[in-house]
Order: sequence, then C-alpha cells, then structure tokens
Amino acid sequence: MKGSGAMGLNDGKRLTYWCGGSQFDTSGNRLNEIDLDVPSPRSMADMTEQDWTEAEAALSAFDAEHRPSW
Repeated sequence: MKGSGAMGLNDGKRLTYWCGGSQFDTSGNRLNEIDLDVPSPRSMADMTEQDWTEAEAALSAFDAEHRPSW
C-alpha cells in the first residue's frame, strides 16, 4: 500500500518517506529501495507540516552520516 504526499511505502512493517531522491524510514535510515512511482510533493506549497518534519529528520540523518570524522 502506498502513502500520499512525501510518504513512501507502508507495508505494515515500516513507514518510509522521501527527501529529495532518497527514501528514509522513520528512524532516519536511508533505504536502498527506491520506488519512483510513489507520489511526492511537486512544490514546497504542497508540503504539509508532517512533510517538513520528516524532511528535517532526513536532513539531520544525512548530515550525521556525512559529517567529517576529523
């Protein structure tokens, strides 16, 4: 079953969402599976408050993953 807006898959086991071209689970872990048929917001005006919250979590996860370790 597919979600709406920036949501990805909801197979009863996990909920995923999109940020840019990447798909994340609700823990901020980037997933390898990409479903290009999942609808996503077409513009910033289409984003809900939940979309913004999820995008913030995805950006934080990306930042932590790519932060220099030096």
